[in-house]
Amino acid sequence: MVLEVKQLNKSYLQGDGTSLEVLRNIDMELGQNQTAAIMGESGSGKTTFLNCITGLDKFNSGKVKVCQKEISNLNDDGLSRLRNSNIGFVFQFHYLLKDFNVRENVMLPCLIAGVSYKEAARRSEYLLKEVKLKDRMNYSPSQLSGGEQQRVAIARAMVMVPDLLVMDEPTGNLDEQLTDDVITGIIDICKENGTSIVIATHNKRVADHMNKVYHLSRGHLERER
Repeated sequence: MVLEVKQLNKSYLQGDGTSLEVLRNIDMELGQNQTAAIMGESGSGKTTFLNCITGLDKFNSGKVKVCQKEISNLNDDGLSRLRNSNIGFVFQFHYLLKDFNVRENVMLPCLIAGVSYKEAARRSEYLLKEVKLKDRMNYSPSQLSGGEQQRVAIARAMVMVPDLLVMDEPTGNLDEQLTDDVITGIIDICKENGTSIVIATHNKRVADHMNKVYHLSRGHLERER
């Protein structure tokens, strides 16, 4: 299994001292090359769930394993290595570095991991072509539209060929045709590489591309398809 979630619970302490339960006894499994959409209203906990399964947020109880590694047992260095080598994450905000051009932003995870500059450049150029940004490689992030910046972030998340690609509303700034093109391209690349996908989305068109569809409501995750 690429992802195993067992009895995951997450709550936040509110200002009045009461506890707000966001995730309740969630179970989920995802094998190699499987894809899953997490749907639900704004504020339902989709982002919190993604943060918990990638080790960005601590949870109260339960177990999360990514590539057979239980993330609650990893220290900060271990989590960093797991995220760099095994997990690609696309946030709602792109977090591109303004001092680097588009190609260099995509190359960075490879360079940090010790991949050669030549190989990092090759991967970057291939992925930017796949997300329809071949002619923007030497642009700075400030020269791109919001949708283009998000597509750069998608390419950056895939450049290390992760086992698990996690995406949080990645197509919010894209029109319908580009959404279909980008998601189809991502799925094709992931199939080639054996990468699994978990995506939080409001968009039914995006969810329809996934093998599994879940709905998160009042802290409970239920499979719809």
